[in-house]
Amino acid sequence: MVKNACESYNTFREVLTTIKIYSKFLVMFSLCFVALTGCANTDNVAAPTPTAETERIQGDWIRKKLDDYTNIMFRFAERLEITENENEYSLVLSFVPEVGSAPVKELIYQSMAEYAWSIHQFFPEVTRYEFHVLWDDRSKDDVMQALIDEEGVNELNNNYYSVKMDQRGELEASWRKVFSNITENEISQKWHDKDTGA
Repeated sequence: MVKNACESYNTFREVLTTIKIYSKFLVMFSLCFVALTGCANTDNVAAPTPTAETERIQGDWIRKKLDDYTNIMFRFAERLEITENENEYSLVLSFVPEVGSAPVKELIYQSMAEYAWSIHQFFPEVTRYEFHVLWDDRSKDDVMQALIDEEGVNELNNNYYSVKMDQRGELEASWRKVFSNITENEISQKWHDKDTGA
């Protein structure tokens, strides 16, 4: 009788072990089945929305890229300010131009226009560019302001390529046409409009 009880107990343990193994198998199979059906049915899954942290990281990355590019284009950049309003950006740049003793306005216009056009290629959300040309390394007087407003940004590619084509055709061309408005003070008004080669 004791022998029969031991055999029954061993049989009972084997059955329980077998049930546990099958239970684990069924649970794993069920999980895999649910996962596979979830992967196959992606039409009903909503795309993740960017969080505030993601947007902040993207904004920081954009500002870093603009800052790096600005420092490449303008060695004497004084201030770069980027403001956002409903996913539209405005860029304000103050810089001292790299010129010799006789500044040439056309070369300054060209550097600002090429900068705006380049930024527009990789960051088209900028809808306004404002430039402040400073003079004298010590006093940094604001001697010229140039603006490309939203309408000017919409025409930036056309105006840029128009000047480039005129230059290639050796026609009279001016980078001034890229800007919506340019304001000069008495100092910058005395600068040469074009390089005379003298």
